[in-house]
Amino acid sequence: MFYSVQGEGYHTGIPSIFIRFGG
Repeated sequence: MFYSVQGEGYHTGIPSIFIRFGG
């Protein structure tokens, strides 16, 4: 797991882990 704040879509400031495995 990695903690990366890229701000993909509207997930700005949220760790990419939520985008990768949660979306």
